[in-house]
Amino acid sequence: MENNKFGNRITDNALSADNGELVIAKALDYLKNKSGWETAEDKPLFSGVYYDSRKVGSYIVKVKKDNKKAVLKLQLKPLTFDEGFIIRHINKYNKSQKIKTLNILDDLSWNKELGFGYLVFEDISPLDNLWKSNVTDEKDRELHRNFLKEFFTNTLPIEPWIEKPEVDLRRAYKETFSHFEEIAAKSDYHHIESEKVDEYKKIYYGVVDKLQFIQPHFTHGHLSGKDVKYNQEKKEFILMANLYWSFRPKYYELAFPMWVDIMHFRKKDLNLDEVLERINSWGKLWEDNLYNHNPLNTDQYWFNLLERAMVTIMLDLGASEWKKEEEKELTSLLNVWQELFNWIVNNKFG
Repeated sequence: MENNKFGNRITDNALSADNGELVIAKALDYLKNKSGWETAEDKPLFSGVYYDSRKVGSYIVKVKKDNKKAVLKLQLKPLTFDEGFIIRHINKYNKSQKIKTLNILDDLSWNKELGFGYLVFEDISPLDNLWKSNVTDEKDRELHRNFLKEFFTNTLPIEPWIEKPEVDLRRAYKETFSHFEEIAAKSDYHHIESEKVDEYKKIYYGVVDKLQFIQPHFTHGHLSGKDVKYNQEKKEFILMANLYWSFRPKYYELAFPMWVDIMHFRKKDLNLDEVLERINSWGKLWEDNLYNHNPLNTDQYWFNLLERAMVTIMLDLGASEWKKEEEKELTSLLNVWQELFNWIVNNKFG
């Protein structure tokens, strides 16, 4: 069977997810009876949702047992590989003394009979995120560059546990787009006209058809400053979101944090120049510190950002749930992503 996916795609469960309340209650009861772990706080630390607060894929909450405190992550939907397996696999290959994975205390792979899986791990919530700011400042970006340099040098390469995509990369990009397009089409939220999305899609496919892509590599696909903890005292980085290890395009580790950073802008009058300034500030850090060449001089680097812009316009902003109090700010952000899409096409692929 032809493998035309880039990897371990969590969003495959987006269309079947619900609020998870029944499964969460069942899992918490199971864990308490099985091993004595029970919730330490009423509210979760985090709920992983599929573009909609009513579609929950994971649930993270503090737990306790005797005098021990830890964090429980419930996986509510089936995945090809569970997080405990992934973390143990990564540890076999990680040569870094500065980048660590979560210390696992207990885990259970997702199974059909129970309807959930779980991971109990050390409580690292008191540690700062790699980015201390919600929208990054200069120190955040410099620390992130240093983290990536260590990650590329001593954590990668890692032997993949999934098959490398062998399909033509143009087809793979279009298959990925179609996957997100289906989720957007079935969403209850639509903040942009479908006709306008179709116009962007036509332009996007035109770029895809003419480019020569670099082969993907196996890496952590979610390396924003929100996905990594930093222990200032030990100068250690701790990887979270480990389910996102998969095959990703070259320079994806650079595009993803830029995308997340921009997505945290909340301004009613946000403009393209502000976003380009932020992209340029990241770009200066990438130019000659991470590779033996400047990635900004490649089509793949700019295409990664264009792909992020396309999916953001269509789904991440265009068809996701918005908080009512942020509607004006998110409208402004969506408009700027459209301007950025056009800017990349005209200035990098024109």
